[in-house]
Amino acid sequence: VERVLPNTEIHRRLIFCPKRRRSLNEYRISIEQSDRKRQYMRLCFEDLLKLIEHTAAENRCFYEHISRGDSVEFYLDFEYVKNDRNSMVDVRAALFAVRSVFIEQMKTISNRRDLSIDDMIVLQSSTPQKESYHLIFNDRRIRFSSPHSLRQFVERTLHTLLIDALEHGCSRRQRPHEKQIDCESDLTHTILLFDSMRSDCLSCYDCRLERFGINVSDVCHLFVYDKNDRLEPIVDLKVYGVEQDFRMFMCTKRGENRPLLQAALLKEEPQSDSNASNDW
Repeated sequence: VERVLPNTEIHRRLIFCPKRRRSLNEYRISIEQSDRKRQYMRLCFEDLLKLIEHTAAENRCFYEHISRGDSVEFYLDFEYVKNDRNSMVDVRAALFAVRSVFIEQMKTISNRRDLSIDDMIVLQSSTPQKESYHLIFNDRRIRFSSPHSLRQFVERTLHTLLIDALEHGCSRRQRPHEKQIDCESDLTHTILLFDSMRSDCLSCYDCRLERFGINVSDVCHLFVYDKNDRLEPIVDLKVYGVEQDFRMFMCTKRGENRPLLQAALLKEEPQSDSNASNDW
């Protein structure tokens, strides 16, 4: 950093790093060190590009720092471990579904029907062991007052999505747990209920959830099993904390050489597989 931007101050503690000035198109970034500690700096967009261009790929350990009180664009950290229980998750279907679900909800809360799924940037940093994507909605008309308010929106959307999937009318499946569906329950409880009915929902490949723009079977690809065999959202809810760092484009975690790059995705909706339920 000192070689590329010799006049830029680097701070060992966040408290000493000046806050970004949006009017000057500035960023506040953190730099991951070999000991996993962070250093901080404020720089303009042009200097940020220069820094990335002149830093070796394995050393681009830069993160955008989201400070307390910052408004934020919509962003998601989408990931899961490739274990046996997740082997039937269709990552392409999941990526289409998660974009559609949140775009439709943002249309509703903002009353902007012209929001486009094509403005959802998808960045990939996957390995043979783990699928990992970052999604950022590139429309400056949509901002959330803080990471916490964005987390609330994500949680409410996932909860509503599950309730709609569990309550949808479908003559092909029995609903022995119908009386247990509680619209006021929290997301964790609703996920537990969905887990018990997931294989039934997977067979509903032609049952449409109109307000989310996906089929019921697509919902199954948005919840995955963790290393403790517990079902959880494919979206990481831990990235909405106070003073949060979010890895930047073309950057990697220290020691991994796993840069975050644009994902090659087809724009058309994937076709649902009517035989998929036989494999669960």
